[in-house]
Amino acid sequence: MAAVAADGFVRFGEAIAAAAAAAAPTEAFEQACLAYIGFGQSNLGVYRLMFASNLLRTFEGDEVLHNASAAAFAFLLEGVSTMVAAEEAVTTAVSVWATLHGVVMLNAEGLLSGPVKAAMTPEPIVHALVSRLRASGRGRRAAS
Repeated sequence: MAAVAADGFVRFGEAIAAAAAAAAPTEAFEQACLAYIGFGQSNLGVYRLMFASNLLRTFEGDEVLHNASAAAFAFLLEGVSTMVAAEEAVTTAVSVWATLHGVVMLNAEGLLSGPVKAAMTPEPIVHALVSRLRASGRGRRAAS
């Protein structure tokens, strides 16, 4: 199971990196976030294994699994770091991760249904999230 999860993290990281690389620099992070959600929705079984299990704790000594999961978070952290102050980067990256993960899981559980579903596709959610990050970063730089 650890090998399947590690492979999932590698493929996940590759999907995010490919989406970012294919986009204009100003859109790279937003496209990476959309790729995060897309990977989760298209690979739900593996995604659940990667994130909704105790594998990382159970296989603490599995270097391949831990390196693959750390690389996926590092990519997210790097993207966030371009928009917020350095001292806020980790907290902000975890907030972005929680939002993206939440969208995948809410959709998987059928909780994004009814009138919410029409308004809550990944694109406007990610766009609003990234826009707030950019605005927050600009406001901090202007105040300095």
